[in-house]
Amino acid sequence: MANASIPVRQIGKARIATLRKGEALKLVHQALASGDSTVFGYCNAHTVNVARRNGEFAQALTSMTLLPDGIGVDIASKLLYGEAFPENLNGTDLTPELLATAPRPLSVFLLGSPPGVVEIAADRIQERYSGVRVVGHHHGYFADDESPKIVQFIKNSGAHLTLVGMGHPRQEIWAANHGLQTGTVVVTVGALFDFIVGRVPRAPLWVRKARSEWLFRLAMEPTRLARRYIIGNFMFLAFVVRLRFRSDGGA
Repeated sequence: MANASIPVRQIGKARIATLRKGEALKLVHQALASGDSTVFGYCNAHTVNVARRNGEFAQALTSMTLLPDGIGVDIASKLLYGEAFPENLNGTDLTPELLATAPRPLSVFLLGSPPGVVEIAADRIQERYSGVRVVGHHHGYFADDESPKIVQFIKNSGAHLTLVGMGHPRQEIWAANHGLQTGTVVVTVGALFDFIVGRVPRAPLWVRKARSEWLFRLAMEPTRLARRYIIGNFMFLAFVVRLRFRSDGGA
């Protein structure tokens, strides 16, 4: 279960932690140092949208600590609670910072992306982060009945941290169903491996600082992302406005 002592703001089915970057990193560091098996994830507008129509996904979110990712949840927080989240903790930036600052030595397992991509991501991570050792990896294209074998693979690897990058909603559902069985700290990371290997380009820094990376990604992949970012963002904002004028606020 998610840590009940962490302050949260509820947006739809998602309970999002109100933490600053240093506090979030410290929380993961503490879990790694103690050996507690814990699941962390990131929540953006798309997360909230998917949770509204997918009950299994919504249930999975209750088992993890969710961090605020993106301008959408900030807008929702302002409308529902009167202020934005303390900081934007998007996974593409925060997870690399976690790798750079986590207690050493750190053993990591990578799960996700197509065959070939995850191997390159493993090599890049070991090159970039001194004291980090990737002790295993597996692509994300596996059948559900293979999960017990993968869990055992992770356990046998001796990993402290498992990064799961398979996209919404599969990565969260997998992490909720199997993450604690791995005996590791689990972080869901979306397309991080694709960004690390350059398979998907990042927006320029000035675009990211302007909180407009979603527009850059939409321009790069309009066919795949149009529904998520154009229709999805409109549906999200309409939903939040309805919540704002309900008597129970963000519940």
